[in-house]
Amino acid sequence: MDAREDILMQVDGAMDYRSQKAAEYPHDERNSKSAAALEGLRKHIENVPSGHSLLVTWSHCWQSIGNEDERTRAIEEINHLFGRYGFDGPEDPEEFCLKVSEVLTSYLPSQPGPSRTQ
Repeated sequence: MDAREDILMQVDGAMDYRSQKAAEYPHDERNSKSAAALEGLRKHIENVPSGHSLLVTWSHCWQSIGNEDERTRAIEEINHLFGRYGFDGPEDPEEFCLKVSEVLTSYLPSQPGPSRTQ
């Protein structure tokens, strides 16, 4: 599976979750707004060029994060980011792509700075 397909699966999973929550809690508009925002994010990702930084970073990072604990933490953090997309208000798709890239890059073994395992 390529990076774009993998990311779109991530978006679809978050969109399904928010749609289910919207049906479960119809009085809370944040879930339906998040699902709609995720649909917009999906369209954005479908249309970015193949050399887009998110696609390149996504492929590189998932191939390079070797430590299983770090991989698990990265997955959890990425799931959280996608799951919250658009929930607390409008988000810019390109800024979100940069945020996801930054999070993934922070899990690479060569990253200087504080350890994520603290």
